This record gives sequence, structure tokens and C-alpha cells, in this order.
Amino acid sequence: IPGFHEMLTAPAEKILNKWFETDILKATLATDGLVGSMSGPKCPGTGYVLLH
Repeated sequence: IPGFHEMLTAPAEKILNKWFETDILKATLATDGLVGSMSGPKCPGTGYVLLH
């Protein structure tokens, strides 16, 4: 449960840095995950948006 809670509340940047190494891949995933959310990858809670 702690990992799931972190995924929902953490910034997308933290989650992407944890799982991926290359900046190009992280940027691609962040762009696809944050389009329309009016938030940046460092905003708390944007990790949840990546799950959609």
C-alpha cells in the first residue's frame, strides 16, 4: 500500500526518475501523461495522472 500511495501523491518526475533512465523516454511519457492536466511534472499528485 505505501508504494501505491506514493504513486497517487508523488510528482510524475519522481516516479519517472525511479523507473526510467533516459531523458527522452521520461519526457515522452510525461508529455503523454500530463496533457490537459494544466500541471507540470513536478507538481504533487501528477503521478496519478500518469496512471490514466
